[in-house]
Amino acid sequence: MMIPVRAFLVVTFAVFLTGCGISLIDTQPAPQIYDLGAPGINSQGTPVSWQLIVEEPSTIRAFGTNRIALKRGDNSIQYYKGARWSDRGPSLFQARLIEALEDTGRIMSVGAETSGINANYRLKSNLRKFHADLGDGKSVTAMISISVKLLDARTREVIATTLLEKQVKARSGKIGDVVKAFDEAVQDVTREATEWVLQAGEAQQGGV
Repeated sequence: MMIPVRAFLVVTFAVFLTGCGISLIDTQPAPQIYDLGAPGINSQGTPVSWQLIVEEPSTIRAFGTNRIALKRGDNSIQYYKGARWSDRGPSLFQARLIEALEDTGRIMSVGAETSGINANYRLKSNLRKFHADLGDGKSVTAMISISVKLLDARTREVIATTLLEKQVKARSGKIGDVVKAFDEAVQDVTREATEWVLQAGEAQQGGV
């Protein structure tokens, strides 16, 4: 039986690589994917008449990835091996904030820029901290810090600003405990951001 020359060359090359200790198959285990939850919110108050676009937060390159960042005492940044967020950090935070705002049941329409909402306000933010911190070399703390601005969607005039921060110490340095600390910190910050947006928007409308 004749073997096609192309097939023969492919098989020969594969055998050569195997003999050299080079595998053609990726043997690295798939990374563990971690998600973050939106806080359960029981918002009091009447529905508002305005609509809101939540922009994706800006951030530094080190946090603009789906890798879980660890900052050491010397300010160097590394990433947890074999672990990933379910999305890039800024996108994940944006999604959870939109979800929290929707869950209040008070905003007529809220979404990302791609939602096509004819918004009255826009929420701009800068994600300053989105990392685990090993500052003392002993314990790990989830660090979340985000500056937020509410803008008039038509004029882009800044209506109100605030800075929201949360630090939650992980029970251990294990990635599962670190993610739990992140989850608590993000839920606290998104809850505060949700309450702040509703108050600032209504104040501008003359409702508060």
